[in-house]
Amino acid sequence: MNIPVEVKPAAWGVVAGVILTLIVGFWLAGWYTAGSAQKLASDTADNAVVDALAPICAADFQSSATNDQKATLTKTATYDRADLIKKVVGTIPGQKEISAPLANACGDAIEKLAAKSATAK
Repeated sequence: MNIPVEVKPAAWGVVAGVILTLIVGFWLAGWYTAGSAQKLASDTADNAVVDALAPICAADFQSSATNDQKATLTKTATYDRADLIKKVVGTIPGQKEISAPLANACGDAIEKLAAKSATAK
């Protein structure tokens, strides 16, 4: 079978076009694979839950903590405060335990509440 000479450059053009389309699509156009889209959706949902529960956690901490625990939290480094928050708050309704991201967001919310109450005085 004889293939015309014009077919070879056209075939290479199609291959190059497909490769270029994939590169531009995934790199510039924001295309996602199914796995990447699922991970993005899962991360977004987790962040939404943390954002929704952080004020509840902060309010629970403010009402449950002693003055010593509140003072300890303000002196504790950001990466160490999760244990104190978990100890004081315990659990949040609908959650088995306070996760590390929730504890960090809770600590940030507590700091904002403390700063707001300090400026109100």
